[in-house]
Amino acid sequence: MKTIAEQIKWDFEANGDLVIRDKNGNLIYREYSNGCWTKREYDSKGREIYFETSKGVIYNNRPNPPSMKPDPTTNPEYKLPVVFFRGIKVIRYRIVRDRYSGFECQKWRLWFPFWVQMGVTNTHPSIEKAITYIENDRTVVLSS
Repeated sequence: MKTIAEQIKWDFEANGDLVIRDKNGNLIYREYSNGCWTKREYDSKGREIYFETSKGVIYNNRPNPPSMKPDPTTNPEYKLPVVFFRGIKVIRYRIVRDRYSGFECQKWRLWFPFWVQMGVTNTHPSIEKAITYIENDRTVVLSS
């Protein structure tokens, strides 16, 4: 795929680096004479929410788009599994949004009544994958 400078036949010797700014003066695209480029996006307050380079480095802090699927992080009607022992809730699960991949599974136990992350790392890109992770945790069977 051609870069913007290649598409518009930008002359780096005469004009220098290709720099594109938005109406607020924020740098949204810069291309260097060696072909490397950076791309940025900003929110309404001027904070950088997306950064990408031609080398593959991506920083994405965009807000998650709204979903039409049941979302346990925002919809109280959506029920995640609960583990009972003699009629008492002993384990509860929840899914929270994180700032890395999207969704993190957490577990609450009666004998340790704090919400803690399940496993070592469990960030998931979708609700469905997070729910599957919880279901797998619930169905672990230890045998001798």
